[in-house]
Amino acid sequence: MREKKWLNVLLLVSLVVMIAGCGSSKDKAEPAAASTDTSSAQQADQKSAEEKKPADEGNKLVSSDGSVELIAPEGWKVTNILKDQLMFVVASPKAEKMFYVDAQAKKDFTSDITLESYHKTILDNIEIQSSDLKRSEPNKTTVVSQPALESELTGEVNGQKAQYMISTFEKGSNYYQTGYVVQGEKDADDDTTYKQIMDSLNIVKDSTPVTPDSDGSLFKRTLKSDDGVLSIKVPSNWKQETKLNEEADIQASYTKGEDYLMVLSELKSDIGEEYTMDDYYSVIKDQMLNSVQNAKVEEVGQVEVNGMKGKQFSLSGSVDSIKMSYLVTVVESKQRYNQIIFWTLQNKYIESKKEYQGILQSFSDNSK
Repeated sequence: MREKKWLNVLLLVSLVVMIAGCGSSKDKAEPAAASTDTSSAQQADQKSAEEKKPADEGNKLVSSDGSVELIAPEGWKVTNILKDQLMFVVASPKAEKMFYVDAQAKKDFTSDITLESYHKTILDNIEIQSSDLKRSEPNKTTVVSQPALESELTGEVNGQKAQYMISTFEKGSNYYQTGYVVQGEKDADDDTTYKQIMDSLNIVKDSTPVTPDSDGSLFKRTLKSDDGVLSIKVPSNWKQETKLNEEADIQASYTKGEDYLMVLSELKSDIGEEYTMDDYYSVIKDQMLNSVQNAKVEEVGQVEVNGMKGKQFSLSGSVDSIKMSYLVTVVESKQRYNQIIFWTLQNKYIESKKEYQGILQSFSDNSK
């Protein structure tokens, strides 16, 4: 029996969101004309006075929960772009430049996590979602008086060039990531703007963002495989994905809740008619056991999914030092074996499992 390359279900927590393409692509506005009754000397004095303004007189922006504050350039504002995925995002007037802060609780990682491995995870996740990505080696720096790592990246997202300056650090009970994102080419002021924002950054209180509830009863979106044979219904605040796994027939996520879903289907004729449901189930379970560190399996056993026979198990372990849990169901139809896989952080699995089971029952295989 051939092995399908599907074990990229190990998507990491709080992916760096591709901000490129979220804002306007219009050209920058022309600067306003200088007043004709202002002398060059007066302009110079005014500029000098502005340069000497203390930071607390600048454009101070604060996250909705008051946990993060910073000084941004004039005209920048807190934005709702990606508010369901990142704890704090500020943007330039046309949103062609953005700065974000996000946090992940240390309890979601195994004890062997390091700042270096966390930083690498963030960069790897950007690479998954980008093309032609180039990234610098991490530089050691300091953010909010904490040791930090910093990298610069360039690549393309959805056909647009994007440049990133990414920093990671740990403070209190969280790991933090910050990102300065520019659509298109950086200009001469971007390095200065980034440094000024980073120097002003303040973690006022050590708190991890509260995840909004995902209402599993509101199945408003039907996702289908490319051939239209497979379908599953998800809550309206889930979104269809394309890069969790290149071989997935259906994939989706509710990233703010760290909830992920993937459906992979194989024709019985491609596997071999001699393989039974039990054989296929055992292969899938063994592959996962071999791919997750410190894996523990809980057998659920026989289940029925929308009138079809299935077998189910849950699995907990760690991937790249992140504690993850999975709910895996193999469903047999007339022509196929289908894998329906949900995963999330270990500390969210119990509360998410009921919703996963509800979504699972909406799965349909219309193969003839």
